[in-house]
Amino acid sequence: MSLSRRDFIKGALALSSMATMELSASPLLRSVLREQHSYQVIYQHPQWYQHLLNFMAAQFYLFEDIDIHAKAQTISGEESEEMLVFARLQALLAEHPLNLALTNQQRFSAWQAHAAELFNQHLGARRVQGYMSIGLPHSDYDPVQNCANIMGPKVALTNPIAADYLLPNYATKVGTAGVEELPLAQLEQLTKHNAGAFDCVALHQSPERYSSAAFTTLLGNLHHCLSADGILATRLYDVSAPLQSHFAAVIADWQLLLEGQSWQQALTHRARQKSLSGWQTEFAAHGFSETHRVRVNQHAALPEYVVFYQKVS
Repeated sequence: MSLSRRDFIKGALALSSMATMELSASPLLRSVLREQHSYQVIYQHPQWYQHLLNFMAAQFYLFEDIDIHAKAQTISGEESEEMLVFARLQALLAEHPLNLALTNQQRFSAWQAHAAELFNQHLGARRVQGYMSIGLPHSDYDPVQNCANIMGPKVALTNPIAADYLLPNYATKVGTAGVEELPLAQLEQLTKHNAGAFDCVALHQSPERYSSAAFTTLLGNLHHCLSADGILATRLYDVSAPLQSHFAAVIADWQLLLEGQSWQQALTHRARQKSLSGWQTEFAAHGFSETHRVRVNQHAALPEYVVFYQKVS
């Protein structure tokens, strides 16, 4: 009896020793992982699918009992290209009764509280004069409002998402008076006229969202506006193995889908995946040295960190 290629792949995965999420897969399994697209790898393998469900419940408030997961699993098995899966998931969200605005409010509020705690721990008694944040959808969600040691001008360069995708953050709205909100498009103009004006910059969108050229420009602007020994904090995934690459692609796609973003943005993310050491090299090339990192999730499939860099040259 001869096996189809699909049956062979399924058999190879079922017989593998990767039940413990071990990332040092055999060459055969590494080859198999690369031949399937990311949605098929994650959604069609029971254990990895369960890891995805756990991740999405913890990070996105999309809990396991929501039928959207089973529908996404079906779609991932029916389409041979990731772009087609993404398009069908867009259509699924458009017609699904899931309240995207409430879902996003929950996840951005949770990140705000977590980030404020991390900033307070890292800064300690240090008095920070001047703060800029980049990439949040609204200044209501900026963790700086819960950071007592950050003084002086506070600017939130936001990347708004459509009103249908986000509710106001009522819990912290009263504290927004001290934060000036500007569109992200004004970043270059702002940094050009404020050399050394900020002690701390927080990049709330992961660098994978920027093309290599755009990120080079961004880091140059941030280096210019940071004070000597200024702090740059950012979220980073550690993508250092094929399985993590697949998880990173699917998770990033869901972030974009929840915010009404495009497939083109997803392509940028796939092209920019790196390990922590890879990011360290890229930041170092632009005058930043890592001083501290904190792991912010416990998911073996895709570790995420907040990394603090210091301006050094």
